[in-house]
Amino acid sequence: MTAVNIFSTLPLGGIDTQQFLAASAGLVKFLEVTLKGPAFSTFKKGLQASNDIVLEELTTVGSKAATLQSLVANEGNPGEPADNRGTFVFSPMGSAFLSTPKEELKDSFKRSYESTLKQHHGFVVKNLVGVALKTTPSKADFYAQVGSADRSQLEGELDAYTGGLERVVGELEAFFAAGNWASGLEKK
Repeated sequence: MTAVNIFSTLPLGGIDTQQFLAASAGLVKFLEVTLKGPAFSTFKKGLQASNDIVLEELTTVGSKAATLQSLVANEGNPGEPADNRGTFVFSPMGSAFLSTPKEELKDSFKRSYESTLKQHHGFVVKNLVGVALKTTPSKADFYAQVGSADRSQLEGELDAYTGGLERVVGELEAFFAAGNWASGLEKK
């Protein structure tokens, strides 16, 4: 679990793109181990594709994408079509991942999806997400997959992960709202 806790160490006030990519790569690896099955492959591939897009942009424009905020601003004005702004729509979904100790994963994922990504998806993707939600493991099965004998230790690590990701997502949401950067994102 420590690979994804790096979100809690990301400094705010301009989220460093390389550090964010390292944290995101850890999350993808963690999900590869814990959320198995074809229903989750679309979700995992989507996260990896988002990471690949950000990395490509960082490689292409260098210091103009040193922070996630500068990456977005480098693409043009709010309301104009942009290749990478939509990439960050995935980020808020992760903030609800395992966020409430008494809530089952399926319920947490569903709530998160409905409050973040659902409005950006068409019929086919919504149905794929519905199938994935139905195959989500119970929290007890998930903990067994992670392999932690100490449930309280695992919950502490998950809390650190969630708290760190919520900080990052909060900063991105504030940036998007302040600059009206989400305008122009089209439903896919």
